[in-house]
Amino acid sequence: MEDKYKGLDRRQSVRLSREMPARFMLIDEERSAEITDVRSGSIRNISAGGALMECTDLNEEWIEGLVSGMIKVALEIEVPESESPVRALARAVWFSKIDKDEKTKKQKYILGLKFIDITTASQDIIRNYIIKTYLG
Repeated sequence: MEDKYKGLDRRQSVRLSREMPARFMLIDEERSAEITDVRSGSIRNISAGGALMECTDLNEEWIEGLVSGMIKVALEIEVPESESPVRALARAVWFSKIDKDEKTKKQKYILGLKFIDITTASQDIIRNYIIKTYLG
């Protein structure tokens, strides 16, 4: 039987389930070095405090660094109705392998991301989009 988390939800922001295109790059902050070039991903849900991103371009050697916080995720998210992409630096708080991509046969991953460096203006873009979506 699978254990389920029975505690309080620690999220501090309302989350919206919507798919949005994203670009990301992995960065080793300790060395101030880019680990990857710009790659494509897809945001599955988003809040002003973080996002769930799906991607295929991860080397499993990076997972430990991502989850430990040594490797950060620089993001550009295409929020609908926003004139420019939302940019943020995020930390992976968890990850999981999911099914392989049917077309490319590449392994897919989902990452739970917490924004650690995002402007108030970018958070407002996300909040306003969530509010507008919920209110119709």
